[in-house]
Amino acid sequence: MISVHALGEMRGYVRQGRLGAAAIPPQIHFDVAPCRVERDEHVDIHWAVTHAQRVVLRVLRADGTSADEVVPREGRRRIAMATVGRGQFAILATPQAGPAPRRQRPPVRQVVADVEVVAPKPRIHLEVGARVTLGEPIRLAWAIGEADDARLIVDGASLPVAMNDQIEIPSEACGERSVVLVARGQGGRAECARRVRVAAPPVVISAPTEVDGIFDSAVRIRYAISGARSAVLDPMEPGEAPQAIPVSGQIEAWPSLEARRIQILAEGHDGRRVEKTITVRGRCFEWPSIADELAILNQGLR
Repeated sequence: MISVHALGEMRGYVRQGRLGAAAIPPQIHFDVAPCRVERDEHVDIHWAVTHAQRVVLRVLRADGTSADEVVPREGRRRIAMATVGRGQFAILATPQAGPAPRRQRPPVRQVVADVEVVAPKPRIHLEVGARVTLGEPIRLAWAIGEADDARLIVDGASLPVAMNDQIEIPSEACGERSVVLVARGQGGRAECARRVRVAAPPVVISAPTEVDGIFDSAVRIRYAISGARSAVLDPMEPGEAPQAIPVSGQIEAWPSLEARRIQILAEGHDGRRVEKTITVRGRCFEWPSIADELAILNQGLR
């Protein structure tokens, strides 16, 4: 049976010459990119809809919350994805009202796009100098984000560390030191590796190059050595062997009528050798000073 209302509606369509005409289904162009992002990154959405009376943008987040927004037939959005999981975007288009009976109108059309939101990889910022001098500490400072735990590995030795910290490592030998910071989190594993060169300090021998003294009387020569691993004194005399000496002190030498030489040999921490030659000259008696000579002259004049 056809209701009286339906018959009246059909008579109206007949009079208007539109009986049997149907609404055109909405045509939807919907683009979502990228389809896989890290948390807090953005997704770009673009849509264009024709033959629609009403367009709704639906956002369904991974935490189960959703939001509908009536939007123009064409537009763009840039949306931050704040929750890890699978998100979903949809465009719902309501057909334009037409002369056909309601039951004959096309249904609401929708296009759906999924976006996977993943936890970001751990982020590591490590500050360390590329070169230090032996004896200076190796200073490390770091900041780690998006991680649950972190470890510092120095020359193969590992220890747990805080997300934000700084430490000093002693430099005990020349060469290269390996520093690796490893962080793990929901987004996986990340590491930051550095190499630090520990250089030997320069070897410096502080001592006079010439010394005068009285024949057959000992003279003491002060010296100081910096940056050396070891030092020896070579008397440079036949039958006398070099002997180890401390890095600072005094050397006792015996002047002779002929100038003689002694040598300080210092070896650096990198194996390099530095030498300093000291010439020792002798005389038969102590030369009087000018003041003493003037005093003697004055006494003679009296």
